[in-house]
Amino acid sequence: MTPSRVRRRVLAPLCPVVLTALLVSPSAVAVAAEDVRGTEVPGASTRAEALDAYRTVQDAIAVPAGWTGSVDGCRVGTESAESKAATLASINALRSMVDAAPVRLDADLDRKALAAALMMRAEGNLSHDPGEDWACWSDEGDEAAGNSNLFLGYSGAQAMEGFVDDSGIDSLGHRRWLLNPGARTFGTGSTGSTNALWVFGPGSVTPPERTTVAWPPAGYVAEPWVFQEWSLEIIEADLTGLDRARVEVSIDGEPTAVTRVQPIDSYYTIGSGLQWRVPAASSLPGGDHDVTVTVSGITVDGDSTPITWSTTVVDPDGGDPPPVVDPPSFTSRPTVKPARGSTGAVGPGTKLVARWGVEGSDGETVTWTRDGRAMSGATGRSYVVRRADRGHALRAVVVATGEGGTATKRSNVVRVG
Repeated sequence: MTPSRVRRRVLAPLCPVVLTALLVSPSAVAVAAEDVRGTEVPGASTRAEALDAYRTVQDAIAVPAGWTGSVDGCRVGTESAESKAATLASINALRSMVDAAPVRLDADLDRKALAAALMMRAEGNLSHDPGEDWACWSDEGDEAAGNSNLFLGYSGAQAMEGFVDDSGIDSLGHRRWLLNPGARTFGTGSTGSTNALWVFGPGSVTPPERTTVAWPPAGYVAEPWVFQEWSLEIIEADLTGLDRARVEVSIDGEPTAVTRVQPIDSYYTIGSGLQWRVPAASSLPGGDHDVTVTVSGITVDGDSTPITWSTTVVDPDGGDPPPVVDPPSFTSRPTVKPARGSTGAVGPGTKLVARWGVEGSDGETVTWTRDGRAMSGATGRSYVVRRADRGHALRAVVVATGEGGTATKRSNVVRVG
């Protein structure tokens, strides 16, 4: 096992510690190819999808671990079914944000992961290769420690959110393993203050070439999930020029500073890419914000085309936006004809009537025009031709007004003899 380092970050109110699963175990080797998704930067396609994912995780965080074990006597115990279900829901909600397929939990891996979580809690530290002198050391816990993301300070769904946050972690390994699009099986164990997430489960697949995972992802994302560390990872591709990459970010159309741009290589997971920070994103005012990211200067399988994606940052506490109401729609174009009973050519004294069909309108106004110019006082559904209209073209212009705005249609032309 390659020596590992304990990486620390501060997340109020606790000071949790996280440790990334560093090496691929034999069970992580892909067994088959599968069309996981294309090569464009994916993300939540609607505001509702993004907010639903965020709220799913927040609800899951409220579920206690229900751990029956104890450091005293080194009893592994069990984690409640409700806690494991909440953890799985949060994992798949986070994965849905990058269009990664959902994973399942394996009962054997859950048991081993819980043994590792007990060790981390008992020792008050994290290691992928704990010695036998560690408190509550066990064979199963030791095996799980080498195959898992580890969290000290948070448990369950909160640890899953913390893994994707990964603030201050140069490799972003926790984020990348949890969001790994090729993963299909995980194992989890939570004690209430520690978590082990077995990320090298069986059944993993090889993603398509140039599969892309970005955070914040494209589309829509809840504002609390705009973490300190931003990233772009491209899987099953040959990336060059990462050390010369340029990252540009705009917020609401205005360029903003980007700092700490650095490569992340495939040593920790299965892809390579970049991570960076956007200081202004940590203090966005309430409301929606449009963010655009462009990464240039790198080549992907020989292609140097810049990679660009956009996302709308939404406030989950701002309430749902008002529904979009379409403007009125004409179901039939306004038609002008002589009133019933009128005979002969249209001339002075002929009564013209405008008729139309419209949906979504609260009311319509009609303006009669002569040769395209509005005639003073000529409004309403009907119009009596005047002597001044001889030799000219008359037409009705109908404006429908509704909650969604207005719509305008012009009628056919009637020529006065």
